[in-house]
Amino acid sequence: MMFPQVYPQMSPFMGYGPHGMPFPQGHPFFPAGQGMASMPTRSPPSSPPTMDCTIAEFCDTYGLGEQAVVKLERLGFCFGDNLTTVTPEEYTRVGFKVLEWRRVLLAYKTLKQDGQHR
Repeated sequence: MMFPQVYPQMSPFMGYGPHGMPFPQGHPFFPAGQGMASMPTRSPPSSPPTMDCTIAEFCDTYGLGEQAVVKLERLGFCFGDNLTTVTPEEYTRVGFKVLEWRRVLLAYKTLKQDGQHR
């Protein structure tokens, strides 16, 4: 004869294990008294970072090279600009190659995520 398993007061916000069974309150993955409200959340992205570094320092830090400095200056780049709006015609006109431009975008995204000069 099987008896139904009874769980102590379950909350709809309890954590669930790999087999769909809830973690009991006090389990290391779901400490007692913690619901969704107490779980860490990511804050929304802030406004463009305020940079205290130069374009040369940025390019040096992210290994973009000295030519990237010149090309970014030709674009009229300033920290806080949205580089994803720059068209292929615009970045190739100043001398960036496609893969080089992708490295610039990745470095700039990383800088913005870091929120500061590394």
